[in-house]
Amino acid sequence: MNSKIILLFAVISVSSLSFGQINKGNWIVSGNSILQVSSSKVEGWGSSTTTVVFSPSVGYFVTDGLSVGISASILNTEGSTLYSVLPSASYYFDNQSNIKPFIEVGIGYGGLSEDGESIGGLALGAGAGIMYLINKNIGLNLGFQYLRGDYDGLINNTFGGTIGFSLFF
Repeated sequence: MNSKIILLFAVISVSSLSFGQINKGNWIVSGNSILQVSSSKVEGWGSSTTTVVFSPSVGYFVTDGLSVGISASILNTEGSTLYSVLPSASYYFDNQSNIKPFIEVGIGYGGLSEDGESIGGLALGAGAGIMYLINKNIGLNLGFQYLRGDYDGLINNTFGGTIGFSLFF
């Protein structure tokens, strides 16, 4: 029984020392949950909400540490849908450990749909955080994300903390 515990401990230790594949030619697929606070302002009228969103993304490392790809988010609440699709770039700082700080930016299209009517426009996003590499193919992400959408005069600012996983191929 002790040998099985020692073997399990050794496997976990070795896998946590393996570094993620943030090198040129690899793919990254992420899924983050976002606890966000939204603030909307339309000519003297304002509102604020707190929500949870799931945001998938996929990227390709064009050089060591730099991935380009696309991310999306969809929030559906009380008959309204807020969505965005952003071509994006993420940079992972290689510090020779299994904790990788990162920054990300994106620009694309976003929109708001409610009661059968839709408005859309420019969406800008940015984020920062750390990724803890559990092993060479799986990372745990923690960070902050900001998204600004200008949907035909309706300005939506979203800021929140993120948690999720990344898979490397």
